[in-house]
Amino acid sequence: MPEDKLLPIGAISTITGVNSMTLRAWQRRYGLLKPQRTPSGHRLYSETDIDTIRQILFWMEKGIAVSKVKPYLSKNGSSSYEATQHPVDTSTVCRAVSQFNQNTLAQCFDEYFSLYPVDIFARKIYPQILTTLNQQWAISDTAFSEEQFFFSYLKNRLAANLLLNKTSKQAPKITIAALNEANSEIALLFLSASLSLHQYQIVYLGNHVDQTEMSDVLSQTQSQALILFSNLKGSSLKAIRHIAEKTPTQIFIASNQQQKPDKSLTQANVTLLSDEHNLMMKQINEVLKRS
Repeated sequence: MPEDKLLPIGAISTITGVNSMTLRAWQRRYGLLKPQRTPSGHRLYSETDIDTIRQILFWMEKGIAVSKVKPYLSKNGSSSYEATQHPVDTSTVCRAVSQFNQNTLAQCFDEYFSLYPVDIFARKIYPQILTTLNQQWAISDTAFSEEQFFFSYLKNRLAANLLLNKTSKQAPKITIAALNEANSEIALLFLSASLSLHQYQIVYLGNHVDQTEMSDVLSQTQSQALILFSNLKGSSLKAIRHIAEKTPTQIFIASNQQQKPDKSLTQANVTLLSDEHNLMMKQINEVLKRS
């Protein structure tokens, strides 16, 4: 491939949603990628490399650990091959939490975030950690304090990742918030971090939204969209209708409810997001006209 067709690591991160640190770790630790180098040593990636990254993501979605994925890459991403789960070792995290050891907990998350894109971590690794922690908390004498310690650390870590990620000032801007009853701060932060890696600017409002201010907030931030977490019940539906009527901005509704949305949410600027991550990202990209 001619050199002008090769792309630097930052551009590949934007295209694939995999951060630069993770791409470098996949190369150094497991030999999954073989980028070319400029005379000054900077990595350059080809279309073949992009395809390899997408294959890696495909097999990780199927449950293959990144350390085990290399033999599968020759299968060209075909779903006809059986993928088995490779659970991560959660014992170190649990021990760190039980001992309130933030340094060890930080080392564990450094490892996770160096190897896994944040969206795959959220859907494949985090549930395993949470399951093991819940088992620990069921018998621990300090369960409440351990839970507070863990979730405080995780919220701060995700928020820090979000703040440290550099996004172009020309990237579309999305405001993310939850109605008070949704109680989805971890989910908000995971989604915010994932969208940031997909090169969206994020205005993160957290878990307490004043619906009467939202129209002005969207106008002042010049957001192209609002992602609002809600339980789609009673006062929540009223709040969504109020916000939708006050602003032309595109509103995406994220919910863990299986029910269909109320018919009153059929305004042109309201879209109910899928609970499946890839479909959710496709919906957001298509509505905001990004490939």
